[in-house]
Amino acid sequence: MDQPVEMRELVHFVALAEDMHFSRAAERLGIAQPALSREISRLERRMGVQLFERTSRRVSLTQAGSVFLRESRKALAAVNGAVSRAQQAARPQRLVIAAPPGTGAAVLSPVLEAYRHSADPAPVQVLFTTDLAAGVRDGTADLALMCGTRAAVAMTTRGRRCLAVAASAGQRPGVRQVSAAWRTAGP
Repeated sequence: MDQPVEMRELVHFVALAEDMHFSRAAERLGIAQPALSREISRLERRMGVQLFERTSRRVSLTQAGSVFLRESRKALAAVNGAVSRAQQAARPQRLVIAAPPGTGAAVLSPVLEAYRHSADPAPVQVLFTTDLAAGVRDGTADLALMCGTRAAVAMTTRGRRCLAVAASAGQRPGVRQVSAAWRTAGP
């Protein structure tokens, strides 16, 4: 085999091996069925082994295909693990939250408590500043807690983790209901 197998080929092979149907696998992958068929045939030629038995009615794995499926899943899991570990290594060693001066414990405590229970929390530093957005933009802060009279919303603009915080005035003056939840931001 002159060329190494590409990740895309492994993903496509595994999808077909799991679905055992070219059209369903192609639909799941978001590609055309003829393109998937050509790619699998090309992969088999390059490897010099038949991975699938094909008839007009069904698709099944050969012995070589079963071995390649097991090893492909391991390889994909290893790559996903490497990506996850690299992302963890790139996380800040501490989380800096920019908050308006005078933000009290009624708002900060639930936010910090929610973060403390998230996966791999970093030490937290609260930075009291009047220019919250600038703190996130220039990298002084990782997250800004924006407070208003009716609601508060906080989210990071750097990275994929965001903190959604909702705070509203309670039934009695001076009493706030605060909830916080960590979420993974969209792409």
